[in-house]
Amino acid sequence: RCLGENAKDMPDDVVGPVRLMRFLRGRLGDRAIAEAMCNAMVSWRLHEERFDVAQVRQSVVGLSLEEFQRYFAAMPERQYLPSAFLGRSRNGNVVVWYKAGMWDIEGLTDHHGEHAVLKHEVRKMEYVMWLFSDLCKKEGRVPYLFVI
Repeated sequence: RCLGENAKDMPDDVVGPVRLMRFLRGRLGDRAIAEAMCNAMVSWRLHEERFDVAQVRQSVVGLSLEEFQRYFAAMPERQYLPSAFLGRSRNGNVVVWYKAGMWDIEGLTDHHGEHAVLKHEVRKMEYVMWLFSDLCKKEGRVPYLFVI
């Protein structure tokens, strides 16, 4: 788990082993840097002023992949940020498609506000991290996220 007093009441998918593994992998196993990054993430979650991160998380946790696929496809941001959660590969990994070169960031911010991209990405990653934590418990392994 992430260290620090602020992390003790946070859900396992936010500060537990799968999330910490993300930071460890991102810093090539350097525990001190990974812990610092995880603690910075916890602090950011608690102090973010543009939107309520816990509320964004709550809007997606618990959804099955199929439910999230429908939710994600119906988001009003989709017309500006073409992408999709395609499902799982034969090996059980999560497959997503992001057509980032076709994203209309200006249109999105004009219609949904200056923080719409960040909030969209946070919502997406909150779901991915919750899903990976859930799948890890159910399947005994951490799946990969394949991005096309």
